[in-house]
Amino acid sequence: MIDYSLPESAITSGVESTCYTPFQPIDIAWQIQNAYSSAASVQVRECLESAGIQPAGTVEDEHAQLVDAGLDEACFANPPEVVDP
Repeated sequence: MIDYSLPESAITSGVESTCYTPFQPIDIAWQIQNAYSSAASVQVRECLESAGIQPAGTVEDEHAQLVDAGLDEACFANPPEVVDP
């Protein structure tokens, strides 16, 4: 997975709005379309399943299941490894 986050200096200097703003609708659409396959979503489902909980099927519902079961902190204690291709 590649980390495409912006450094804080790009945001505070205003460069972020110049470079990112034209592409923001594309980024948002991509993130929504791919939310269920993200590393975090996969980790949430694996956490739920390892606790014997059937994942609900949506990112929002599965996160609520995780919180309701008190697994949110334990699940992310060992975050997935970020792999740079």
